[in-house]
Amino acid sequence: MEFLQKIRERGHKISVLLGGWEGATGENFAENDIDFYFASTRDVFSSITGTPYPILRNVSHYIRMVDPDVVHVNSHLFLSSYSAVDASHLMGIPSVVTVHGVMVKRGLILDVLQGIYLRTVARLLFEKVSAVMCLTESDAESVAHIVGGDDKIFIVPNGVDTELFKPASVKDSNLITWVGRLVPEKGLVYLFRAMQMVFEEHGDARFVLVGDGPLRTELMNLVNKFDLTSRVDFVGSVGRVKVAELLSKSSIFVFPSLREGLPLSVLEAMACGVPVVGSDIPGVNDVVKHGENGFLVLPRDSKALADGVSALLDDDRLRRGFGEEARKVIVDNYRWDIVLSKVEKIYKETAERIR
Repeated sequence: MEFLQKIRERGHKISVLLGGWEGATGENFAENDIDFYFASTRDVFSSITGTPYPILRNVSHYIRMVDPDVVHVNSHLFLSSYSAVDASHLMGIPSVVTVHGVMVKRGLILDVLQGIYLRTVARLLFEKVSAVMCLTESDAESVAHIVGGDDKIFIVPNGVDTELFKPASVKDSNLITWVGRLVPEKGLVYLFRAMQMVFEEHGDARFVLVGDGPLRTELMNLVNKFDLTSRVDFVGSVGRVKVAELLSKSSIFVFPSLREGLPLSVLEAMACGVPVVGSDIPGVNDVVKHGENGFLVLPRDSKALADGVSALLDDDRLRRGFGEEARKVIVDNYRWDIVLSKVEKIYKETAERIR
Protein backbone atom coordinates (compact mmCIF):
# COMPACT_ATOMS: atom_id res chain seq x y z
CA MET A 1 0.00 0.00 0.00
CA GLU A 2 2.87 2.37 0.72
CA PHE A 3 4.17 2.04 -2.85
CA LEU A 4 0.70 2.82 -4.23
CA GLN A 5 0.39 5.93 -2.09
CA LYS A 6 3.87 7.14 -2.98
CA ILE A 7 3.43 6.67 -6.72
CA ARG A 8 -0.01 8.31 -6.53
CA GLU A 9 1.52 11.36 -4.82
CA ARG A 10 3.70 11.83 -7.90
CA GLY A 11 0.61 12.48 -10.02
CA HIS A 12 -0.24 9.04 -11.40
CA LYS A 13 -3.75 7.62 -11.53
CA ILE A 14 -3.78 4.18 -9.90
CA SER A 15 -6.31 1.37 -10.23
CA VAL A 16 -5.82 -1.86 -8.26
CA LEU A 17 -7.40 -5.24 -9.01
CA LEU A 18 -7.62 -7.64 -6.08
CA GLY A 19 -9.18 -11.01 -5.45
CA GLY A 20 -12.44 -10.75 -3.57
CA TRP A 21 -15.02 -13.41 -3.00
CA GLU A 22 -17.30 -15.54 -5.15
CA GLY A 23 -19.82 -12.77 -5.79
CA ALA A 24 -17.39 -9.89 -5.80
CA THR A 25 -17.40 -9.03 -9.52
CA GLY A 26 -18.18 -5.35 -9.96
CA GLU A 27 -17.43 -4.35 -6.37
CA ASN A 28 -15.15 -1.35 -6.09
CA PHE A 29 -14.27 1.61 -3.88
CA ALA A 30 -11.79 4.47 -3.80
CA GLU A 31 -9.35 5.30 -1.01
CA ASN A 32 -6.79 8.12 -1.06
CA ASP A 33 -7.62 8.69 -4.76
CA ILE A 34 -6.77 5.08 -5.60
CA ASP A 35 -9.48 2.93 -7.21
CA PHE A 36 -9.82 -0.64 -5.93
CA TYR A 37 -11.69 -3.33 -7.87
CA PHE A 38 -12.50 -6.82 -6.59
CA ALA A 39 -12.77 -9.75 -8.97
CA SER A 40 -14.35 -13.03 -8.01
CA THR A 41 -11.91 -15.87 -7.56
CA ARG A 42 -11.45 -19.59 -7.91
CA ASP A 43 -9.11 -21.54 -5.66
CA VAL A 44 -8.35 -25.01 -6.94
CA PHE A 45 -4.80 -25.39 -5.59
CA SER A 46 -5.09 -24.70 -1.85
CA SER A 47 -5.40 -28.42 -1.12
CA ILE A 48 -1.97 -28.89 -2.73
CA THR A 49 -0.20 -25.75 -1.55
CA GLY A 50 -1.67 -25.68 1.95
CA THR A 51 -2.38 -21.97 1.54
CA PRO A 52 -4.91 -19.98 -0.53
CA TYR A 53 -3.85 -19.74 -4.16
CA PRO A 54 -6.70 -17.96 -5.94
CA ILE A 55 -7.15 -17.37 -9.65
CA LEU A 56 -8.87 -14.08 -10.53
CA ARG A 57 -11.77 -14.24 -12.93
CA ASN A 58 -12.53 -11.73 -15.70
CA VAL A 59 -9.10 -10.08 -15.61
CA SER A 60 -9.45 -9.00 -19.26
CA HIS A 61 -12.73 -7.25 -18.45
CA TYR A 62 -11.12 -5.06 -15.80
CA ILE A 63 -8.10 -4.20 -17.94
CA ARG A 64 -10.39 -3.11 -20.79
CA MET A 65 -12.52 -1.09 -18.38
CA VAL A 66 -9.58 0.77 -16.82
CA ASP A 67 -7.59 1.02 -20.08
CA PRO A 68 -4.24 1.59 -18.32
CA ASP A 69 -1.01 2.84 -19.85
CA VAL A 70 0.88 0.11 -17.99
CA VAL A 71 -0.19 -3.03 -16.13
CA HIS A 72 2.03 -3.78 -13.13
CA VAL A 73 1.76 -7.24 -11.54
CA ASN A 74 3.24 -8.04 -8.16
CA SER A 75 5.14 -11.36 -8.30
CA HIS A 76 5.49 -13.93 -11.05
CA LEU A 77 4.47 -16.81 -8.76
CA PHE A 78 0.70 -16.50 -9.18
CA LEU A 79 -1.54 -17.62 -12.01
CA SER A 80 -3.47 -14.37 -11.66
CA SER A 81 -0.27 -12.51 -12.54
CA TYR A 82 0.12 -14.60 -15.66
CA SER A 83 -3.50 -14.04 -16.71
CA ALA A 84 -3.09 -10.28 -16.32
CA VAL A 85 0.16 -10.26 -18.31
CA ASP A 86 -1.33 -12.48 -21.03
CA ALA A 87 -4.43 -10.30 -21.36
CA SER A 88 -2.31 -7.14 -21.50
CA HIS A 89 -0.06 -8.70 -24.13
CA LEU A 90 -3.05 -9.55 -26.34
CA MET A 91 -4.41 -5.99 -25.98
CA GLY A 92 -1.04 -4.39 -26.79
CA ILE A 93 -0.73 -2.84 -23.33
CA PRO A 94 2.76 -2.92 -21.77
CA SER A 95 3.14 -4.87 -18.56
CA VAL A 96 5.73 -4.96 -15.78
CA VAL A 97 6.33 -7.60 -13.11
CA THR A 98 8.12 -7.16 -9.80
CA VAL A 99 10.02 -10.23 -8.60
CA HIS A 100 10.10 -10.63 -4.81
CA GLY A 101 12.41 -13.62 -4.76
CA VAL A 102 12.39 -16.06 -7.66
CA MET A 103 11.38 -19.10 -5.62
CA VAL A 104 9.99 -19.64 -2.12
CA LYS A 105 11.22 -22.79 -0.39
CA ARG A 106 8.25 -24.71 0.99
CA GLY A 107 9.32 -28.34 1.17
CA LEU A 108 10.09 -31.04 -1.38
CA ILE A 109 6.71 -31.37 -3.10
CA LEU A 110 6.01 -27.65 -3.40
CA ASP A 111 9.59 -26.95 -4.45
CA VAL A 112 9.26 -29.47 -7.30
CA LEU A 113 5.96 -27.88 -8.34
CA GLN A 114 7.54 -24.42 -8.24
CA GLY A 115 10.40 -25.66 -10.40
CA ILE A 116 7.92 -26.89 -13.01
CA TYR A 117 6.00 -23.63 -12.78
CA LEU A 118 9.16 -21.54 -13.29
CA ARG A 119 10.13 -23.50 -16.41
CA THR A 120 6.66 -23.21 -17.93
CA VAL A 121 4.16 -20.56 -16.79
CA ALA A 122 6.68 -18.15 -15.25
CA ARG A 123 8.95 -18.39 -18.30
CA LEU A 124 6.03 -17.43 -20.56
CA LEU A 125 5.15 -14.57 -18.23
CA PHE A 126 8.72 -13.23 -18.34
CA GLU A 127 8.71 -13.48 -22.13
CA LYS A 128 5.43 -11.54 -22.46
CA VAL A 129 6.09 -8.70 -20.01
CA SER A 130 7.69 -5.51 -21.20
CA ALA A 131 9.99 -5.26 -18.17
CA VAL A 132 11.02 -7.30 -15.14
CA MET A 133 11.88 -5.41 -11.96
CA CYS A 134 14.04 -7.40 -9.54
CA LEU A 135 14.88 -6.37 -6.01
CA THR A 136 18.41 -7.81 -6.11
CA GLU A 137 21.22 -8.75 -8.48
CA SER A 138 20.88 -12.43 -7.57
CA ASP A 139 17.19 -12.45 -8.53
CA ALA A 140 18.02 -10.69 -11.79
CA GLU A 141 20.60 -13.36 -12.61
CA SER A 142 18.07 -16.13 -11.88
CA VAL A 143 15.42 -14.55 -14.11
CA ALA A 144 17.97 -14.02 -16.89
CA HIS A 145 18.82 -17.71 -16.69
CA ILE A 146 15.14 -18.64 -17.07
CA VAL A 147 14.48 -16.37 -20.06
CA GLY A 148 17.93 -16.58 -21.65
CA GLY A 149 18.85 -12.90 -21.46
CA ASP A 150 18.72 -9.72 -19.39
CA ASP A 151 17.75 -7.02 -21.91
CA LYS A 152 14.50 -6.16 -20.11
CA ILE A 153 15.54 -6.88 -16.52
CA PHE A 154 16.07 -3.96 -14.14
CA ILE A 155 17.19 -3.72 -10.52
CA VAL A 156 14.64 -1.73 -8.52
CA PRO A 157 14.91 -2.20 -4.75
CA ASN A 158 12.31 -1.62 -2.08
CA GLY A 159 11.85 1.97 -1.04
CA VAL A 160 12.17 3.40 2.47
CA ASP A 161 10.57 6.46 4.03
CA THR A 162 13.73 7.95 5.51
CA GLU A 163 11.78 10.73 7.21
CA LEU A 164 9.71 8.24 9.19
CA PHE A 165 12.52 5.74 9.71
CA LYS A 166 15.37 7.74 11.18
CA PRO A 167 17.63 7.52 14.25
CA ALA A 168 16.35 8.72 17.62
CA SER A 169 18.37 11.43 19.34
CA VAL A 170 19.05 8.97 22.17
CA LYS A 171 19.34 5.22 21.62
CA ASP A 172 18.88 2.39 24.10
CA SER A 173 22.31 0.73 24.18
CA ASN A 174 20.82 -2.55 25.42
CA LEU A 175 17.91 -2.87 22.98
CA ILE A 176 18.13 -5.59 20.30
CA THR A 177 15.25 -5.96 17.83
CA TRP A 178 13.89 -8.18 15.11
CA VAL A 179 10.93 -7.42 12.79
CA GLY A 180 9.13 -9.85 10.49
CA ARG A 181 6.79 -12.82 10.27
CA LEU A 182 7.18 -15.67 12.72
CA VAL A 183 7.76 -18.37 10.11
CA PRO A 184 10.42 -21.13 9.77
CA GLU A 185 12.47 -19.48 7.02
CA LYS A 186 13.29 -16.55 9.35
CA GLY A 187 15.68 -18.77 11.34
CA LEU A 188 14.28 -17.71 14.70
CA VAL A 189 15.12 -20.97 16.45
CA TYR A 190 18.82 -20.24 15.83
CA LEU A 191 18.29 -16.66 16.96
CA PHE A 192 16.91 -17.68 20.35
CA ARG A 193 19.86 -19.97 20.91
CA ALA A 194 22.11 -17.05 20.07
CA MET A 195 20.26 -14.72 22.43
CA GLN A 196 20.66 -17.23 25.24
CA MET A 197 24.44 -16.92 24.76
CA VAL A 198 24.26 -13.11 24.55
CA PHE A 199 22.28 -12.81 27.77
CA GLU A 200 24.83 -14.92 29.63
CA GLU A 201 27.46 -12.24 28.94
CA HIS A 202 25.32 -9.10 28.92
CA GLY A 203 22.99 -8.88 31.89
CA ASP A 204 21.20 -5.71 30.77
CA ALA A 205 20.49 -6.68 27.15
CA ARG A 206 16.85 -6.96 26.05
CA PHE A 207 15.35 -8.48 22.93
CA VAL A 208 12.11 -7.36 21.26
CA LEU A 209 10.34 -9.15 18.40
CA VAL A 210 7.81 -7.30 16.26
CA GLY A 211 5.40 -9.33 14.15
CA ASP A 212 3.22 -12.40 14.29
CA GLY A 213 2.87 -15.74 12.58
CA PRO A 214 2.32 -19.48 12.95
CA LEU A 215 5.47 -20.04 15.04
CA ARG A 216 4.47 -17.67 17.85
CA THR A 217 3.38 -20.35 20.33
CA GLU A 218 6.39 -22.57 19.58
CA LEU A 219 8.81 -19.66 20.01
CA MET A 220 7.19 -18.51 23.25
CA ASN A 221 7.59 -22.07 24.56
CA LEU A 222 11.24 -21.90 23.54
CA VAL A 223 11.64 -18.66 25.50
CA ASN A 224 10.17 -20.39 28.56
CA LYS A 225 12.46 -23.39 28.04
CA PHE A 226 15.54 -21.16 27.90
CA ASP A 227 14.25 -19.11 30.86
CA LEU A 228 14.33 -15.87 28.86
CA THR A 229 10.85 -14.53 29.65
CA SER A 230 12.17 -11.51 31.54
CA ARG A 231 14.48 -10.54 28.70
CA VAL A 232 12.38 -11.23 25.58
CA ASP A 233 9.25 -9.33 24.56
CA PHE A 234 6.82 -10.37 21.80
CA VAL A 235 4.97 -7.17 20.87
CA GLY A 236 3.00 -8.71 17.99
CA SER A 237 1.91 -6.81 14.89
CA VAL A 238 1.95 -3.03 15.28
CA GLY A 239 1.56 -0.05 12.99
CA ARG A 240 4.29 1.50 10.89
CA VAL A 241 4.77 4.46 13.20
CA LYS A 242 5.26 2.17 16.19
CA VAL A 243 7.78 0.04 14.26
CA ALA A 244 9.69 3.18 13.33
CA GLU A 245 9.72 4.39 16.94
CA LEU A 246 11.05 1.06 18.19
CA LEU A 247 13.74 0.76 15.51
CA SER A 248 14.86 4.36 15.99
CA LYS A 249 15.69 3.65 19.64
CA SER A 250 17.31 0.27 18.99
CA SER A 251 21.05 -0.32 18.97
CA ILE A 252 21.24 -3.67 17.15
CA PHE A 253 19.00 -5.39 14.59
CA VAL A 254 19.30 -9.17 14.24
CA PHE A 255 18.16 -11.01 11.13
CA PRO A 256 19.06 -14.73 10.93
CA SER A 257 16.89 -15.60 7.92
CA LEU A 258 17.57 -18.70 5.85
CA ARG A 259 16.34 -17.09 2.62
CA GLU A 260 15.04 -13.65 1.60
CA GLY A 261 14.16 -11.34 -1.26
CA LEU A 262 15.22 -7.85 -0.17
CA PRO A 263 13.85 -7.58 3.39
CA LEU A 264 12.20 -4.24 4.05
CA SER A 265 12.70 -4.63 7.79
CA VAL A 266 16.48 -4.65 7.29
CA LEU A 267 16.32 -1.52 5.14
CA GLU A 268 14.13 0.27 7.68
CA ALA A 269 16.39 -0.72 10.58
CA MET A 270 19.42 0.60 8.70
CA ALA A 271 17.53 3.81 7.91
CA CYS A 272 17.17 4.22 11.67
CA GLY A 273 20.93 4.03 12.04
CA VAL A 274 20.89 0.51 13.45
CA PRO A 275 23.71 -1.93 12.56
CA VAL A 276 22.56 -5.35 11.41
CA VAL A 277 23.83 -8.77 12.42
CA GLY A 278 22.34 -11.04 9.79
CA SER A 279 22.71 -14.10 7.62
CA ASP A 280 25.13 -13.98 4.72
CA ILE A 281 22.50 -14.74 2.07
CA PRO A 282 21.32 -12.98 -1.11
CA GLY A 283 19.00 -10.11 -0.26
CA VAL A 284 20.66 -9.45 3.07
CA ASN A 285 24.24 -9.25 1.80
CA ASP A 286 23.06 -6.96 -1.01
CA VAL A 287 22.73 -4.18 1.54
CA VAL A 288 24.57 -5.28 4.70
CA LYS A 289 28.32 -5.12 4.18
CA HIS A 290 30.38 -7.11 6.65
CA GLY A 291 32.59 -4.92 8.80
CA GLU A 292 31.15 -1.70 7.34
CA ASN A 293 27.54 -1.36 8.50
CA GLY A 294 27.01 -4.68 10.26
CA PHE A 295 28.13 -8.27 10.53
CA LEU A 296 27.24 -11.19 8.25
CA VAL A 297 27.30 -14.76 9.54
CA LEU A 298 26.54 -18.16 8.07
CA PRO A 299 22.88 -19.18 8.29
CA ARG A 300 22.01 -21.45 11.23
CA ASP A 301 25.20 -20.47 13.09
CA SER A 302 23.91 -19.37 16.50
CA LYS A 303 27.40 -18.94 17.96
CA ALA A 304 28.52 -16.59 15.17
CA LEU A 305 25.27 -14.67 15.51
CA ALA A 306 25.81 -14.29 19.25
CA ASP A 307 29.43 -13.22 18.72
CA GLY A 308 28.35 -10.50 16.30
CA VAL A 309 25.74 -9.14 18.69
CA SER A 310 28.16 -9.25 21.64
CA ALA A 311 30.86 -7.44 19.66
CA LEU A 312 28.48 -4.55 19.05
CA LEU A 313 27.19 -4.50 22.62
CA ASP A 314 30.79 -4.30 23.84
CA ASP A 315 31.88 -1.43 21.59
CA ASP A 316 29.82 1.77 21.56
CA ARG A 317 32.09 3.43 19.00
CA LEU A 318 31.88 0.50 16.58
CA ARG A 319 28.13 0.35 16.98
CA ARG A 320 27.70 4.05 16.28
CA GLY A 321 30.03 3.92 13.28
CA PHE A 322 28.20 0.97 11.74
CA GLY A 323 24.88 2.71 12.40
CA GLU A 324 25.98 5.88 10.64
CA GLU A 325 27.16 3.89 7.63
CA ALA A 326 23.91 1.92 7.59
CA ARG A 327 21.86 5.12 7.49
CA LYS A 328 24.01 6.55 4.70
CA VAL A 329 23.54 3.46 2.49
CA ILE A 330 19.75 3.78 2.74
CA VAL A 331 19.62 7.55 2.23
CA ASP A 332 21.92 7.32 -0.79
CA ASN A 333 20.25 4.36 -2.50
CA TYR A 334 16.84 3.39 -1.11
CA ARG A 335 14.90 6.61 -0.51
CA TRP A 336 11.45 6.55 -2.05
CA ASP A 337 12.21 9.39 -4.45
CA ILE A 338 15.17 7.45 -5.87
CA VAL A 339 13.22 4.21 -6.20
CA LEU A 340 10.12 5.82 -7.69
CA SER A 341 12.18 7.66 -10.29
CA LYS A 342 13.48 4.29 -11.48
CA VAL A 343 9.94 2.88 -11.60
CA GLU A 344 8.62 5.86 -13.55
CA LYS A 345 11.46 5.60 -16.05
CA ILE A 346 10.60 1.94 -16.67
CA TYR A 347 6.89 2.75 -17.04
CA LYS A 348 7.63 5.51 -19.53
CA GLU A 349 10.09 3.53 -21.62
CA THR A 350 7.89 0.42 -21.79
CA ALA A 351 4.80 2.46 -22.71
CA GLU A 352 6.68 4.29 -25.47
CA ARG A 353 8.16 1.05 -26.78
CA ILE A 354 4.74 -0.55 -27.39
CA ARG A 355 2.63 2.46 -28.26
